[in-house]
Order: sequence, then structure tokens, then C-alpha cells
Amino acid sequence: MGRNFDEHLIDEMKKETQLKVNIFRLDDPELDDDILRVRDQLLETESPVIMPLSETVLAGFLVVKDVYEETGIFLCIETTRDAFAQAELSKRYFFFSFATASLIFFLATVFLMNRVVLSRLERLGANVLRIDEGNDPSSRVRVDGNDEIATLTRSINSLLDSIERSQEELTHRALHDSLTGLPNRTLFLEQLSSAMARAQRHEEWLIAIIFLDLNGFKSVNDRLGHKAGDSLLCEIGRRLVACTRSHDTVARLGGDEFVILLENIVNYEAVENLITRIKEIVALPFHLEGGVASVTTSVGVAYNNIAYRSPGEFLDDADKAMYEDKLHSRVR
Repeated sequence: MGRNFDEHLIDEMKKETQLKVNIFRLDDPELDDDILRVRDQLLETESPVIMPLSETVLAGFLVVKDVYEETGIFLCIETTRDAFAQAELSKRYFFFSFATASLIFFLATVFLMNRVVLSRLERLGANVLRIDEGNDPSSRVRVDGNDEIATLTRSINSLLDSIERSQEELTHRALHDSLTGLPNRTLFLEQLSSAMARAQRHEEWLIAIIFLDLNGFKSVNDRLGHKAGDSLLCEIGRRLVACTRSHDTVARLGGDEFVILLENIVNYEAVENLITRIKEIVALPFHLEGGVASVTTSVGVAYNNIAYRSPGEFLDDADKAMYEDKLHSRVR
């Protein structure tokens, strides 16, 4: 090779080894500090020096002598750190696998949560729709768990409670007298219709309607005022309920008219005794705001021994009987 190292030989080495080969002169003044330290170590030990240039690259430094055994240059041969590279590859594979598994787990969790949540919401919606279609606010949706959907379900049930209470209140108002709280004409006719149907199934079943109209009520209103008149009507209702049986129906038709539905009567005499008792308790004095008042009542009665076609016909006959009693009272 002579005193000069053959550059062509270096190129051949690079091609053969597929490694990076650098040539440095020992007396090059432009060597950087790291290379200078390597050069000094080479001259001192006269042995090859291997050191990492980075986390991924290893370098081997070797002094080359010429044919005269004189040192003039040294070589730097660089190679990758296979172990590190393998570790890096393993690390990347691990993180990739972990990220992939995490993504799959996340997607599976989201999918399952959606299935669970959506199925519960669908079931909740179906239950609410069933209640709506059945027009039954007394039904309730079953509460599952203690999460947001359960809270929503409880809110729906609370709303249904309010609807049911409102419906019951509206139904009560529609079927009861607002002043006395007694059944009104509508409810009375419904109960009379049911009683007539039962009487048709049992020939021995005797029912009666007692129709009452107060005498002297207008003078109480004129003398003591409408507030006192309202109080008198309420007290009349209480007295009538007190002298009848629990399964009898006392109703106010309006104004100063009251009716009583009697079912499963023992005989006609029992009805006549009750009418006498009613006239007596109605005639008792009423201690009202503003003074004491007294009224009487005209009473008519009708029985189901006639084949009535409707509850209205039955009630009309009791009304006619009451007016006959009123006319007879005036004659007397």
C-alpha cells in the first residue's frame, strides 16, 4: 500500500461489508474532541477501541500501519446495535399490540354499553307506550338499577302518580256535587242502572228511589243569605246519609233536590218507615250562621215493580210522586 492508504481499498471494504467506514489521519488538526480522545486511547493501548456513538450505532476504531510499521491513519467502522434495534422493534411491537388491544377493548366496551343503554331505553319507551295505549295511569314502569336511566324511570313514575291523582280528582269532580260532596245526577244514574241490572237477574230483588224536595229553602236564602243556605244543604246531606244504610246511595241532583237509592229492600213497610224518619230529621232546626232555620221536605217514592226501560224513567216516576206529595201538602 505504500505510505498512503489506498482509498480504493476503503471503498471496496464499504461495499463488501455494507458498513460505514471513515478514515482519519492521526495528525489531522481538525479532529473533534471525541475523535481526539479515541486517537489518544488508540496510541496508548495500540488495541482496537469499540464505543457507542449513539443508542443505535456502535463504532470500532483501529490503527492501520503501513508497510514500514508506521502509524499514520486510523479507521472508524460503524455498525448498528442489533440488540438495541431488536429491543426497539420489540418495544414498538409491544406498544402497537397494546394500543390495538386497548382500542379493541374500548370499542367493545362502547358497543356493549350502547347495547345495554339502548336496550334499556327501548324497553323504557315500550313500557311508557304500553301504558299510554292502555290508557291506564295506575300502571308503573319497573325501576332497574340506580343510574341515570333508573332516575329517569322514577321521574316517569312520579309523573304517572301526578296524572293518576289528577285523573282521580277530575273523575271525582265530574261525578260528585261540588257543594255537599254527594254523588251527582250522573253518578246516581250509573248506580241506578247497575241496580236495575241486578234486579233483573233476581226477581225478588226490590229497589226503590226516594225523591226529596225541600220546602221553605228559598226563604232561608232570602233571610240568612246564600252562605247559610249552602250550609243547610250540606247538613241535609249529612242527615240523610246518617239515616240510611252504608250500601244505599244518597245524591244531590241540584238546587234543593236530593234522591236516595235503596237496594235489596226487605219490604215496602221498611221504605215507608224510612220516609217518615227522613221527614222528621229534615224538620229538625238548623243552627246556621246568622240564625236558626227550619225546612220541611216533600217526598216521592218509586219501586222497580214496573218494567222501566231506562234509569231516567225510573227517576221520573219518583219525581212525579214527589210533586204529588207536595200538592197534597199544600192542600192540607
